[in-house]
This record gives sequence, structure tokens and C-alpha cells, in this order.
Amino acid sequence: MSTRFAGGLAQLPIGAIPASDLSAGIQFGIDLQPDRPSVGTLFEAVDSETQSSLTVDLNAAIDRTQVDVTLVDGAGRRLSATFETSRSAGKRLVCRIVPRQNVIRIYEIQPWCSGADPNPKYLAREGPRAFGRFPREIRLAGSGAFSGRAAEFWFRVGKYEGADVTGLKAASRSGRDWTLGPRLPTPELVSLFRTQLMWLRQVATNQPLTYGDFLRGSTVAYSWLLDRRPMLHLLQQGLGIQVALPCQTETSRAYEALVLSKAPIYMQRGAYMGGPLRADWGPIKRFLTDPAYFISGRAVSNRDFIEVVRNKMGGGHYDEERTPLQRDLLEAASSMRLAGEAALLYQMKMLLHALLVGAESSGLSSWLT
Repeated sequence: MSTRFAGGLAQLPIGAIPASDLSAGIQFGIDLQPDRPSVGTLFEAVDSETQSSLTVDLNAAIDRTQVDVTLVDGAGRRLSATFETSRSAGKRLVCRIVPRQNVIRIYEIQPWCSGADPNPKYLAREGPRAFGRFPREIRLAGSGAFSGRAAEFWFRVGKYEGADVTGLKAASRSGRDWTLGPRLPTPELVSLFRTQLMWLRQVATNQPLTYGDFLRGSTVAYSWLLDRRPMLHLLQQGLGIQVALPCQTETSRAYEALVLSKAPIYMQRGAYMGGPLRADWGPIKRFLTDPAYFISGRAVSNRDFIEVVRNKMGGGHYDEERTPLQRDLLEAASSMRLAGEAALLYQMKMLLHALLVGAESSGLSSWLT
């Protein structure tokens, strides 16, 4: 399951759990990333008759994240602890609660973390054991308090199995470009990001894009994605946020293959979001390799498109020496129009819109503005 919460909640049935099974422990895992610094309930399970409950609260700040876990039985006995986790905004957590031992443990499954918090702060250790029954459903983003992304959620009574954490571990391995740096982003970098983000919000929805904005857009995209130390990499490393951008879906790739089988001279991707082919969220590296054009069957990736506008057409540098593919692209696209705009300008506007959506939906804009 992967869901983005913005004020709502998900009700997940977990079925009847014998009270005797609770003594063996309660386990859950989750991959989460708050949209902004906030305090709220991540998930809760409450039985209205017995008043037994399990509540997990999240206190996310720009330099630290605290997780509070509280288990209450039908007699009101509590087991509650506070955990200071790593300062990364994105987290993959596994929690183990053993009522009969009065123990709660939280593990972070990220490349820069290992093991459980060695010094949890216990708020109550009253040995909850009177569970006439346990709540039969979990409210994820309890009461709509959590805003952000949640994925790979699982809940188990008794000892968890290796398969339970497979998804969390796989997600950590796949995020090769997601690391936590030694410090927060500098004020200078944050100021530059805010300035460029405000500009993106203005131009990504303008009709049509001006030629000046077309050139400037290539420099912003290059700075965010392709610089020696790309801005998005510095920001996600400084904050511990995983940035995702709209990438091709399996359906769009199948459609693309069908069209290319007809050997068209020119094919343009157009919109990155919406439409029947939709989009699939993926890492920055995948976005850069996705095609923006095909010229006589030759792919022009998003990376290629940004580079030709910035390095050859004058976005950051003008150079009349161009590869055969670059010449063919500019010759073909310069005579085309799409959605009432020059094809090159339209493609840049769609690419800038994809960057804006990625920054907004990943939480960068709300964490830093």
C-alpha cells in the first residue's frame, strides 16, 4: 500500500486477535515521509467498548523527529515510550512492543541507521495485560492528523517474519541517491531554492511559455538535476527527504513501443502528468533517462533535452557545434506546434511542471518555505 495523506485517513481491518496472542508482542512497519514539520497521530487502533488502544504519534521537525508509542489495556494500564529518531524527514520504521516485558523498541531501516534506539524514554511501564479484545481496525493517519506519504505498512501480532520487512529493505536499497548528509542545507541554498521555486510556480502554468523563460528553465532544470552537485540532491541529502518525479509507466512504454513500431520520423512525449497514460513516481535518475522525444527512432532523454537547450541554444551557453541528433531534434521540433505552442517551448513547460510537482509532493517546498 502506498498512499498520500492530506487530511484524510485510511481504515484498515486487522480481524479478531486473541488476547493471549498479544503477550507474544505487537509489531508494525511503515515507510513514511511527512509533508512538513508537524505534530500529529500517525496511526491508532481504539476499541470503543474495552478502551484498549494503540497510538503512534509523530513529532517531525526540520532537525529531529520524535516518535511516541502508547499501548493501553482495558484496565487503563499503559506502556508508553518516546523515541528520538534520526533527523531525516523520510523514515522506514519497524516497531516491536512486548507488553509482558514492558518493552518497546523502534528500528530505523535506512542506510545511515542500524539497530534500535538504545535509550528510549519510557513515560509509563504499567504492564498492560487486560486485553479482553484488541481493536479490529487501524486508522492510518489517525483522525486525519498525519499529512504526507505512507507506504509498506504492515501490522502483526506475535513475532514478525522476514517477509514483513522485505519491502522496507528493498526500498532502502533502491534509493541509492538518497543519503543523509552531515548538516542541514545552508541558508544560501535554501534562499536560492525558494527563489527558483517561486519562479517555477509562475511559469509552469503560464500560457504560453516565453522564449526567455524557455532558456531560463533549462538553467533551473540543469541546476536542480545535472549540476556537479545538483540542488535536489543537496536538499534531499540535507533534509533526509526522498524526492520523486513523474516517470513513465509500463502502459506509456507499451504505447511508445507500439508507435515506434510504425517508424515515425518525429515523436514527442508532451505532458508528464495526467492523460490516459498517467505517470509513475520514480527517482531522479529514472526521470533523467525517460525519453522526451524520438527522432527517427532515436531517443532524446530528458537529460539530453535539458542539455541541448542549456549548453547549445543559449540557456547557459551558446554553441553552434552540435551532434547529428541535436541538429535533427532542433530542426524537426522547431517546425512543430503542440497544444497551440512551439513544440520545444511546450516540452520545457511540461518538464518544469514535473519538477514543480516533484518538489511540492515530496515536501521540499513545505519543509523549506
